[in-house]
Amino acid sequence: VRKEYFHLIIKELFNPEFAMFKYNEDTKMYWFNGSTFEPNINFELVGILMGIAFYNNMFIDMPVVSTCYKILLDVEADYDDMAQWQPETAKSLQYILDYKESDHDGRPLEDIVGRTFTVDFEQFGVMKEVELKPNGKNIPVTKENRAEFVQLFISYEFK
Repeated sequence: VRKEYFHLIIKELFNPEFAMFKYNEDTKMYWFNGSTFEPNINFELVGILMGIAFYNNMFIDMPVVSTCYKILLDVEADYDDMAQWQPETAKSLQYILDYKESDHDGRPLEDIVGRTFTVDFEQFGVMKEVELKPNGKNIPVTKENRAEFVQLFISYEFK
């Protein structure tokens, strides 16, 4: 009965209707949705449930990215964490980091990627834009600042 209880409640907590977690179809993993309308107390309740399950020697299947443990230990997320959570996005970030003008007829990075220090995302059907740093929408990603962009992007994704 305990096993079924934990299975059902965890399944319900990860229900997309609550929008507490984002799901990646490719990796079959979840991550916390920082733009949910759910109050923080609900995330605390998830933690309490995990503790109760552990106390009762119950294994619960919560396919959350392992970066969760790093954050609990106050360790900054990095490229490897992004590669685990969103492999395609990580490849794009690696492309920015590895970009060489000599491979693209001398064209600068900002002409190729056309990125600024912003992140675009959809929240309940509405497109939103968040600046990764002050005035970020007016700062193009260049060869000189690309490492900063990548780190700010990863930090934002795992906030």
